[in-house]
Amino acid sequence: MERHSHNKTGPAEQYLFTWLWFGGLSFRTIAKQTRRSPSTVRNGMLVLAGVTPLVLLCSVVSRAVAAGLSVGEDPGGGWEDHVAQAASQVVQLYLAGCHLVLAAPSPSRALPHLIRRLSEVGELAVFLQPCRDAKLLHGRPKEEVFPGNDGVPYFWREVWGSSKATCRAFLLDHTACSTDTAARLLSWSGLWLQPDTRVVMVGSRKDVDELFRHAALRNTPHVLYITPYNRRRTRVHPDRGERHSMQVYSRCLYCPPLEAGPRLLLQWNLRDGISEDIEMFKDQNKDFMGRKLRIVLMPYFPYVSYRVEQNTSATTVHFEDSLNTRMVTALAEHMNFTYEAQEPTDYKWGVPAGGGNWTGIVGTLQHELADFSMDLTLTPGRATAVEYSRIYIDELVVILTSKPKPLPEYLSLIRPLEGEVWGAIVVCVMVWGTVLWVMERLSHWITARRYFSFSSSIFYGWGLLLEDHPFEPPSNPASQILVSMWLLVYLILSTAYRSSLISHLVVKDKSSVINNMEQLAERGEKEGWEWGIPGPRMTGAYETFFVTSPTPAIIKVHKALKITDTDEAMKRVLEGGFSYIDNYYFIQTLVSTFYTDDSGYTPVHISTTHYPLFAGNGWGFRPGAPFRQRFSSAIQQFIDSGLITYWMDDVVRTHTREERRASKEKGTQLQLTFKETSDGLVALRLSHLQGAFYALFLGQSAAFLAFLCERLSRLR
Repeated sequence: MERHSHNKTGPAEQYLFTWLWFGGLSFRTIAKQTRRSPSTVRNGMLVLAGVTPLVLLCSVVSRAVAAGLSVGEDPGGGWEDHVAQAASQVVQLYLAGCHLVLAAPSPSRALPHLIRRLSEVGELAVFLQPCRDAKLLHGRPKEEVFPGNDGVPYFWREVWGSSKATCRAFLLDHTACSTDTAARLLSWSGLWLQPDTRVVMVGSRKDVDELFRHAALRNTPHVLYITPYNRRRTRVHPDRGERHSMQVYSRCLYCPPLEAGPRLLLQWNLRDGISEDIEMFKDQNKDFMGRKLRIVLMPYFPYVSYRVEQNTSATTVHFEDSLNTRMVTALAEHMNFTYEAQEPTDYKWGVPAGGGNWTGIVGTLQHELADFSMDLTLTPGRATAVEYSRIYIDELVVILTSKPKPLPEYLSLIRPLEGEVWGAIVVCVMVWGTVLWVMERLSHWITARRYFSFSSSIFYGWGLLLEDHPFEPPSNPASQILVSMWLLVYLILSTAYRSSLISHLVVKDKSSVINNMEQLAERGEKEGWEWGIPGPRMTGAYETFFVTSPTPAIIKVHKALKITDTDEAMKRVLEGGFSYIDNYYFIQTLVSTFYTDDSGYTPVHISTTHYPLFAGNGWGFRPGAPFRQRFSSAIQQFIDSGLITYWMDDVVRTHTREERRASKEKGTQLQLTFKETSDGLVALRLSHLQGAFYALFLGQSAAFLAFLCERLSRLR
């Protein structure tokens, strides 16, 4: 570390030394000239005697002036220890328990005093020379500190990342460097990404205005500047109290530009200490003092709704009733801020654009072209570019399809049993008839009794199943036991079939519904079912959801996904064979507004399985926004009080009621009717029993074809 001498001389003292040297040389010359001219020696002595007191007086005045100015500007005379003592008093009283980082652009006389005093207060790390060879002079972490590739300095992650302290403080020693050097250190420190960090700077009063306006402190609400009390043009005795007087300046983060300059917060004497009643770090996020915040957004009812007015001079966004409109209105009134809204230039939600940049809303916030965004789905990728508030609502993906259609009546005869049961019955009949024929052949071989042919054995089993009992039962005891067991099976099957057949003949069966992605993908493979999603949704979290999903069914759905308009999609949904995938609240509003009649009937079905879109929806903020925590706390209060759920439901109800009333006035409301089945007795009609006649016709046709084949074979 560079050493500095404490015996620095002023200009007047230097003149005095020069004059004494000149006087000594003159006396030497006079001594040599004594023998030559006594008058010359006498005149020289008179000149030296007259000028020497004047030079001594100038030296004394120079000393006094230097002592007076040292209180404010000159770093000598104990000023270094005074500023270190002032900083330690502030830290000990207001930053106790915080992890401290002391940065100095270059070695200064105050630095050893600051290290000594601040080390006694708490955990301290000291950094010197903010360049690629920055050295950690004091502390436990790494020996060298390098700025990170992502713009966040190394010590934010290593020094404070390993600390368990609940608060952080950054102290800047600005006593022995230029303002440009301190500004470079602030830029390198990355304080704009750490708005909760409390910043304390020490230096001369002349630099406070410029440092307070530095861009690195644009997100820092808690900034203090400690400087010695400067009484210029006044001689101050070293023992007087003014020499120990210090001043602290603060600033107003949200004040208008004319009022946002440095403000004298406190002036105190080091000997007396700071009163505990003084509030150094005020919470400036309670009142934004009418600050205008910039909002970037896109329409997404019922979350966000607005209309855009364009004229020759500007584009104005006017909010309409929606969940986020009610939220921001309540917050603006409570926190005292105003806002203006804008849409992203590319009209996208936000996807990676390469090189760490993002498009849409996310890119607008990433490059600080807006302060926050209302309603932005939290994804792992977006969380690396912007910051989020508390998640206040889930965004659920659902599938909208037409309600199940009635199945054809001619299938009523086979619907009482599943296809697997029918297949098992056919197999059992064939196996049972074959076993019966084998047993009859064995009995004939042993006892020479008559036996059934193979076809007779098969028809014997069908006859028992269809209640057509053969007139000649088998005489073999083993075959009789086999027939008795088959009769027991027949009793069970016939009873189950009859009881189910009545209900299927009377009540119309309907096709199965689609309640999840697996059923949707299966319909697509077996029946050629199609599905779609609105175009704007596939530019943000929806695309990430489908692309990154590990579920095979969702991957299949994504491969066959079609981008379609909402009106066209709903038309195809009503026709059948098509499903519409979108947000639950949007579909609920759409169905209740335009596709539900006065009795509450709707021809469409919303899937019972809801797929969460990542973590949910929150408000996105530009990196380092100092008001994010304040907004997040207010949103949490909305959640705890139940206002989020109430507002969302009320927005949907209000929108539905107003749209239906407007449709009635225009005469364009969609009228849907639903005919309920009578609760009385139902007489079976030909439509109910058409399956039996179809079976009869099919049997007669098969018999006729068999007869023709038999006759043709005999003719040959």
